Amino acid sequence: MRTKLRRYLVVVSLFLAVPMLTLAALNFTTIDRFGAQDTLPSGINNEGVIAGTSETAAQANANTEEGFLLRNGKYKTIFFPGAFDTDLGAVNDSGVVFGTYDEGNPFENYCFEWSAEDGYEKVNLPINVHSYPDCNGINGEGDRVGSFC
Repeated sequence: MRTKLRRYLVVVSLFLAVPMLTLAALNFTTIDRFGAQDTLPSGINNEGVIAGTSETAAQANANTEEGFLLRNGKYKTIFFPGAFDTDLGAVNDSGVVFGTYDEGNPFENYCFEWSAEDGYEKVNLPINVHSYPDCNGINGEGDRVGSFC
């Protein structure tokens, strides 16, 4: 009976130790955009470019946010022209951003892409109703992923 208990304890110890060793190997960096009350990173590409969303205290009071790209310690604001609110979901290795914006009505959101080469482009969804889409992923081939209610 003691041998079985000892084997059991060894297996449980290994089961608990492996995830802890994996966590010990991770490095974390705080991302805190200057002047922002909230900084929410949402995606990173293989070049280390981070896409995210942030808001200042004034933006939080107005219930609006703006997207950003963080590259080599420098922030670039991404805000769909004429939008009330812009949220970034991801950036792929080509630098194409995929995100969501609204024009003031939070139940009528739209997807968009942005790149330094092509600028802002609205992405039409293959559905009849635009009920709160969340446009949050793009791969190197330009395939996009998201959800809607």
